[in-house]
Amino acid sequence: MYTINTTNGTLTSTGSITAGVDPFSVAVDPSGRFAYVANLESGDISMYSINGTTGSLTFIGTNTTAFAPISVAAHPSGKFRYVANVNSNVSIYTLNATTGVLTSIGTVAAGSSPSSIAIDPSGKFAYVTNFDSDDVSIFSIDAATGSLTLIGTVGT
Repeated sequence: MYTINTTNGTLTSTGSITAGVDPFSVAVDPSGRFAYVANLESGDISMYSINGTTGSLTFIGTNTTAFAPISVAAHPSGKFRYVANVNSNVSIYTLNATTGVLTSIGTVAAGSSPSSIAIDPSGKFAYVTNFDSDDVSIFSIDAATGSLTLIGTVGT
């Protein structure tokens, strides 16, 4: 964990907290209240609450529904989380806004070996890079349900 010097951007360590095995990616909730870590080797997502004053993290649980999670992204609305699972697909989660706990609502296929996921700032689209198929899967996002619909693929 770090504090950020708002003048020059430098980071100062404030300690560390345990995550799963091989933590690979972190996403902070748009509200700044929760953080999520994709743990590749342990195959789970570590969930934390964030102290708004100190920035310290408190472990609130682990979600084990992902399979080889490598990248996690938060929807700008704060309602959904998306996880690229390197050996299979993309997992979709809803968020309990009070507790920060994630609940799986399904998966969607992407290309071969999804390696990273990003949500555009409008929250309308998701982009998944696929390592083995050497392309990017483009999805539309249903604002009400969080579901993803493949709308195209672009080679890299």
